[in-house]
Amino acid sequence: LLLDYAKVYLSWPRHDNWAKATDRNPDAARAFSQVLDESVWMIDLVRGFDAISGTLTEEERQTIFARVFRPAADIIYKRDDVGRPILGNHQCWHLSAYALAALVMGDVARVRESIDGLSGWKYQLSRGILEDGCWYEGAWGYQFYTMSSLAPYFTALRNLGYEPPAAFKRLFDSPFGQLAPD
Repeated sequence: LLLDYAKVYLSWPRHDNWAKATDRNPDAARAFSQVLDESVWMIDLVRGFDAISGTLTEEERQTIFARVFRPAADIIYKRDDVGRPILGNHQCWHLSAYALAALVMGDVARVRESIDGLSGWKYQLSRGILEDGCWYEGAWGYQFYTMSSLAPYFTALRNLGYEPPAAFKRLFDSPFGQLAPD
């Protein structure tokens, strides 16, 4: 499937939610109509790749990198390269997608950017998680959506020996503080 995507991904025009082909709209993507959905898709692709990469030849891996992962990660990354911090659940999906692609491709600079960059996870966790451990957008849907984006990212980092910050665990613990005694 990944090799089939590698055959066609770059031929798909970037398009918006109205199926209008455009390179000017920063939210436009190739497989989906917005970078958010491309990010969700990308995380699944990278996780699948990681599971089967040992069965691929080096040439097949490089083809997938060059024709799917790198171009998709570039679209996602450029969406957020606006010279100022961006906070939010969408940003967490973007961050995880390009960081996971960078991890499997060995792109250390982009992994570092995903951690320390203007909108990196350090910024997301320091500004996005409130004292009580709840996500700043104020709804459980946003909190669980954000958790779903960051979990694969921090799992990958943990597998490389980097422990997730305590703030990340607080996102998981905070819903228990909202339970009623009954």
